[in-house]
Amino acid sequence: MSSINEKQEKRVRHLETKLMWIVTSYIVSQGIVFLSISRPSSISCNNWWYPFCLAFSVGSIFGMTFTSSISKWARTQYQYELNLLDLEMINYEMYLLKHGQPKVNALSNLEQQQRVLTPDKVKVYQRYAFMYLTTFSLIVFTFVILRSSSTLPCN
Repeated sequence: MSSINEKQEKRVRHLETKLMWIVTSYIVSQGIVFLSISRPSSISCNNWWYPFCLAFSVGSIFGMTFTSSISKWARTQYQYELNLLDLEMINYEMYLLKHGQPKVNALSNLEQQQRVLTPDKVKVYQRYAFMYLTTFSLIVFTFVILRSSSTLPCN
């Protein structure tokens, strides 16, 4: 069970790293688009849709990748927390058996407590708040880039 938890933890950390890399790459690529249109004579007003389409396509691809990765991260993190709870329950059962409690009572206690145990609700709510806040911030960032890519060339 410990080796499964270690693999699950590595997977969670890998997905976190992947998400950070995706977000950083997106911000850099949109920054490059923004810098290319911020110069006074880099593009004419008639061709405003070039940077807009570029920024929109990058944003669309990012949105699909980000949504897939963040949902996979949330599911994996939740499963990791459930595995940790299972490991705690197994350790608790072993502790009860070592200290002389009969196996029947230990198993019935385990079944009763296992029905009640779920991952910490505060952690789950914090994770969802982090996900929604990050997603909202990136949507606002995308809107600002798209708006500026359609208006800056004409100024």
